[in-house]
Amino acid sequence: MVSAESSQINDDLCTKSRNRIEQDLHVWDSIEELESGRRMVGVLNQLDHYFNLHKAPTTTVYMCSHQIDYIKSRLANVGWDCGYRNCQILMSFLQKNRILKRIGDIAQLQICLEKAWDQGKHQDYDTVGAKLFEKDVYKTTKWIGTTEVHTLFSYLGIRTTILDFSQPSGPNQQHGFLLDWIQSYFSTNEAPPLYLQYSGHSVTVIGIEITRKKRSLLLLDPQRHWFRAFSSNKTPSFFKRPFRMHPREISRNPQYQILVLGKVTDKRNQEANTSDTPGSLVWQPDYLLTDIERDTMKVVSTIRVI
Repeated sequence: MVSAESSQINDDLCTKSRNRIEQDLHVWDSIEELESGRRMVGVLNQLDHYFNLHKAPTTTVYMCSHQIDYIKSRLANVGWDCGYRNCQILMSFLQKNRILKRIGDIAQLQICLEKAWDQGKHQDYDTVGAKLFEKDVYKTTKWIGTTEVHTLFSYLGIRTTILDFSQPSGPNQQHGFLLDWIQSYFSTNEAPPLYLQYSGHSVTVIGIEITRKKRSLLLLDPQRHWFRAFSSNKTPSFFKRPFRMHPREISRNPQYQILVLGKVTDKRNQEANTSDTPGSLVWQPDYLLTDIERDTMKVVSTIRVI
């Protein structure tokens, strides 16, 4: 049951979102809704069912909000479009929660990114990234990463936070801090999915599976061919395989970045002896930027976790 306080918060957020959308009509009028054939609805409901119904008694599964769609990649785009597709999955969460008006296709997102980089009389967003891309991504196959997705959301008035995990932090290079924070984050009910970037690729993290011996990330990967598993009547273990990122896979990459929808407050310097605890990086579902905050987001900053 939804509490009266929670309902009031949701109503206030919807009102602020409507006001923001009306304020930015010049942006949304140029964005058409993503074609329905590219969206898979209800994926999280089925995944949650399988991972929880067929789990061992000693296994715990935390998953993100079910209010997302999977956005199909075109075969011709495999290899460069993962950043855009994962961005669209996060946008589907915001749209279903009435925070964004539409999800554009890749070309429209590229136009928005170029507009963010070229603000005319106003300060541009992410001048470093704009220079790197020469303010030119429209109708190209240039792949984008965490910084560009952050810039795109900031341009649309959405708050995101980037967390840097610049080195491994556990035995066997298994990134203990990364897994600790993700576990803490998803233990919060109805949290949105996470954008996870590593060298040359990105994925959408939708949860974490915890057993006695290991922790595996649950993810949607635009370049994994999981449709056969999703539509087949194979065993539960076969079905789950394409959605897991096991510790050995995680340890192959020395660095990770997470893009989080909402606000993450770094309280490590405010609390004694808590620098190693995931609870010191506190997430809040504060998705909308004020006009002043929107300007500050034009300079990209990150929180270095390790």
